[in-house]
Amino acid sequence: MLKLIILGVIICVAFVSSSQEEQQINSETEPSSVVPPPQKVKPKPKGKTGPVIEYPDVQSVFPGNRGDYEKYIAENLKYPESSLAANEEGQVYVGFIVETDGSISHVNVQRGVNPDLDAEALGLVRNMPKWIPGELSGKKVRTLRLMPILFELPETN
Repeated sequence: MLKLIILGVIICVAFVSSSQEEQQINSETEPSSVVPPPQKVKPKPKGKTGPVIEYPDVQSVFPGNRGDYEKYIAENLKYPESSLAANEEGQVYVGFIVETDGSISHVNVQRGVNPDLDAEALGLVRNMPKWIPGELSGKKVRTLRLMPILFELPETN
């Protein structure tokens, strides 16, 4: 009986070791993982490229001072007639990128009120004069900005 047990153990050990050797041979001759095909290198588009910085050393700013910014808003913000008639008001948050040359791009509504007020806020930002670009480590960079545009109904007496 003891001979049968010893023979069984020897057969098991021989089977396990031959299985491990076979796996080692297969891993040496076959790749263990699939290698993806090489990717084509895309040429960089000319123009407005590069990373967009959320927190630069020097933030991009509207040209002039705070008063000039407020004047621009007051002179250029047109309350949509449909929103006046419906007594709609609120704050539209417009996101955009100030490019390294100060131009505005990628204008979009981050949080809107309604389609008419949203469209007016987008137009207001798209038509802004060039900003003073932001800087990171002394170099002009593309910066991400978020601007709240307040639509408030005039008070009636």
